[in-house]
Amino acid sequence: MKEIEIPLSVLKAMSRLPMSREEIDEVVDMKHTDLIIEYGLDSLQAHMACTWTYTEAQRQHSQDMSMSLADAPERKPYGAHTKTYPLKESLRRLIKKYR
Repeated sequence: MKEIEIPLSVLKAMSRLPMSREEIDEVVDMKHTDLIIEYGLDSLQAHMACTWTYTEAQRQHSQDMSMSLADAPERKPYGAHTKTYPLKESLRRLIKKYR
């Protein structure tokens, strides 16, 4: 049996790991059948990879919408801005103000 080399972007999608823009771009246009034929995935793996890539693309889009254009070039590929909670700080200020 011939050994098939699976790209890192597809492996990340199957493992539900954070993906960079370039990795998302590699996988987002692939269909389930492309993943099954080209990389030998079964239908469940292909479905998981496509679903996770779509989720990551939505995360990237939401993250971009929440950032100002000035911050965009300094943006890290993934993870950095999705873990911050700026709302908590503003809530703390409001609570202190009204105590």
